[in-house]
Amino acid sequence: MKISFKGNRSNAKRRSTSGLLDREREWELARRWKTLGDQRALDELVIAHERMVIAVAAKFRRYGPPMEDLVQEGCGALVRAASSFDPDRGFRFSTYSMWWVRAAIFDFVLGNKSVVKQVTSGAQRSLFFQLQRLRSDWRVDGKLTAEQRERAAVDLKVSVRAVEEMELFLGTLDVSAVSEHDFDDDGGAVILVAEQHTPEELAGEAQEQRQRKAWLREALGTLSEREQAVIAQRRLSETPKTLKDIGSRFGISAERVRQIENAAVSKLRGLALAAPLNMAGA
Repeated sequence: MKISFKGNRSNAKRRSTSGLLDREREWELARRWKTLGDQRALDELVIAHERMVIAVAAKFRRYGPPMEDLVQEGCGALVRAASSFDPDRGFRFSTYSMWWVRAAIFDFVLGNKSVVKQVTSGAQRSLFFQLQRLRSDWRVDGKLTAEQRERAAVDLKVSVRAVEEMELFLGTLDVSAVSEHDFDDDGGAVILVAEQHTPEELAGEAQEQRQRKAWLREALGTLSEREQAVIAQRRLSETPKTLKDIGSRFGISAERVRQIENAAVSKLRGLALAAPLNMAGA
């Protein structure tokens, strides 16, 4: 079935003036479109998410294609997302469709901008953008030093050889077209790093990650203040403290800190075993 977005904004906008739709409205519109082919439902669903498309498109505006073309590609992706969206899987359409929009705009840019056109594989694309982010963070204008290449390899989880090869590749490009502004608020590339994943998988992973974080906050709340402090400093910190350091802070022995840690871990493990797999699973 050929689908299209009719763009009947006058009526649809009156129904979505508050911005993004709530979950129930999203699901209602998606079902009407999938089961009845209701064009008005599709129009309202797409129009309500145009602001998201514009926000994603703006991340790519420095790559060359006109903003209007980027938005058009994104809206087309919204239509395709609406056609494959399954409300019964429990995802928000706003989360699900974002992956479609990002992928569509990214592929459009790749096909229209020589600066990234030669970067073919998903792994290369990821390294291309992430290495540029590091160079920007480190304020490096020229080549990376040997120490910086090793650090980049560790940060990006690739070999030093891969970093060196991408450095050589970047040496032939006008890298000024790539900016730190092309990355999201969490510092990650706007592109889909794991492009082999389906939108359903990506949306599911995002939802499960939020659930796990919420579960962890709730589980930590069952611990005593001292147990929370020990777990935070021993298990959740990027630079874990030693038993001795924590013991000195609380005025107790390192062995006592170890006992507190083990007791707290035991409590959390018990809660994890009782929780649904998608809430506490790794």
